[in-house]
Amino acid sequence: MWTLEGLGQLKPALLLELLDDPQDFIKTTALRLLEINPTQHAQMQQVLDQKVLALSKTANIKVALQCALSAHLLSSEVNLTVNQEIIDRFGTLALIRDAVMSSIENQEFILLKKLWVAPLWQSPEQAQEIFLEMLASAIARKKDPTELLTLLELMHHQGKTFGKKEQVVLNGLAVAALNFKGSNPIALSAQPELLKRPDLPLDQNGVANLKNLFTWPGFNPEISRVSKHALDEKASKQFATGRQKYLTNCAGCHGTDGRGMDRFGPPMVGSEWVLGDEKKLSLVLLHGLEGPIVVLGKKYDAPDILPMMPAHSIMDDADIAAILTYIRNEWGNQANPVTAGTVGSTRHTSQGRVIPWTVKDLDKYVKAKWPSEKLPKAKSNDGLCC
Repeated sequence: MWTLEGLGQLKPALLLELLDDPQDFIKTTALRLLEINPTQHAQMQQVLDQKVLALSKTANIKVALQCALSAHLLSSEVNLTVNQEIIDRFGTLALIRDAVMSSIENQEFILLKKLWVAPLWQSPEQAQEIFLEMLASAIARKKDPTELLTLLELMHHQGKTFGKKEQVVLNGLAVAALNFKGSNPIALSAQPELLKRPDLPLDQNGVANLKNLFTWPGFNPEISRVSKHALDEKASKQFATGRQKYLTNCAGCHGTDGRGMDRFGPPMVGSEWVLGDEKKLSLVLLHGLEGPIVVLGKKYDAPDILPMMPAHSIMDDADIAAILTYIRNEWGNQANPVTAGTVGSTRHTSQGRVIPWTVKDLDKYVKAKWPSEKLPKAKSNDGLCC
């Protein structure tokens, strides 16, 4: 197939026919090749839509992933239907969530509205909460006044208390707002009714950040964190980026609220390891950690949590620093932000390590590398899993 493509002899009709092949590798390759010259099969759009829609309902994870990645080839309505089908079936996987987000650019609000009324999304589980927050953040970054105001109205439910869906969407908007410090807020004729409510399910910082997306008569925003340990503009943007990276890489074990999850990972709220030495914390993310750990005086070990936290060394320094800055300043945590330079220098000192740390090995290594530094004192068998 690739040889025919290189020779200019591969016809769209053949690729469409191969979408029915029993072999997964043939189907996924046909989808990839259809992306090379999408204008060639424009006249066959209806057939392509039907075939990919059918695939999305029965495909295994490998084919479903490629369907999501290639869904931008489809007509707008079918694109959203295919991606909703895939996120319903495989949304617990971070890779699937990222693939869906990559193919619905500028349609995030439409998909969120579809999910809002879908039966499977009325009591969202954690993976669904993560995806809703990802959609909300994308909508906030777009800064379309009509979409944002409609979204606020959708969540208002006058006279009703806020549910989990409203909470995660509002949090996504509030965190994304940190990226807009110094940019023009959206001018409104009056304060939205939702923003008048005293029961918004956000802390003081979240409410302030959410309001600072807008301006209205009598209110001129100035994005800032309420905490006395305020993050500067650069760190605030790190915090916002870190939330998204955390949702993708860490929330599956530690929860969207940082309180940990049974049989997966311990809590991060108030954790002495999250709030402690940033170099030691960087080493944990870079190389992973295995064995029993103690967080906030409680011992965690398999099967109460996973036996090992995997390494995140393939992530770049800036992304790791963003995650660390986020977890050190969310859920009531307050600690200095972490720079990419700190992560990079720590990576350099430990280059060549290919196995996860044990707590004992990590403590020994830190004392040997930085003997003159007064590192935060940790209890025996303390640790962090992320």
